[in-house]
Amino acid sequence: METSLLDDWHALVEGRADIDKGRFIALFKEHSLPHEVAAIFEGFAHADELTRRTLQVLAAGSIRSAYLLPTQRGTAVQLIEATRRWLDVQAAFFERTGDEELMALTRNARVIYKPKADLDAISNFDIPGSWANEALGDAARDAIDFHTSADHALLEAWYGLAADYGLAWYIAMPIMDLDVDFTPYFDIWRLGGRYLHLGDECWVAQQF
Repeated sequence: METSLLDDWHALVEGRADIDKGRFIALFKEHSLPHEVAAIFEGFAHADELTRRTLQVLAAGSIRSAYLLPTQRGTAVQLIEATRRWLDVQAAFFERTGDEELMALTRNARVIYKPKADLDAISNFDIPGSWANEALGDAARDAIDFHTSADHALLEAWYGLAADYGLAWYIAMPIMDLDVDFTPYFDIWRLGGRYLHLGDECWVAQQF
């Protein structure tokens, strides 16, 4: 008899089965009801806060084209302000870690609201924003206390919501030993925005 993802998840957590983490990429999309999400985190440290954040992200979007997409459309001002906050969070992180180049790039970038087509036209992603995202992603992975197969599958499930590690880091903040607040990143996403940090300028657009 075919089992549900939730059944397989409990088997993995309880050590009754060894299941590849890729199996759980749709875990929160198939089991998004509050009691199901709470059951997923049962036994995990900070379960209540992880449940709250996961439900918060789920409530900010709807499943379309296999992924969670935001349902709200922010104004240009809202998106510019959220992007500025996110750049400032990054700048503070790079200042603490001694990366003067990325600190200056994130702190000094001018945020400009652009049409979606302008961002879509950028095909070279070897840009300061990519360098910053890679550095932050490495730090976030190192800061999460992962030990078990279920821990790694949980990250896969968070990423699978919207194919977005930034959202995964936002949800994972309670179990992350890192002084970085990913809330502004979540704000950009929930407002339907997308940004590209090109250097002196950081473009943000209404993407959805």
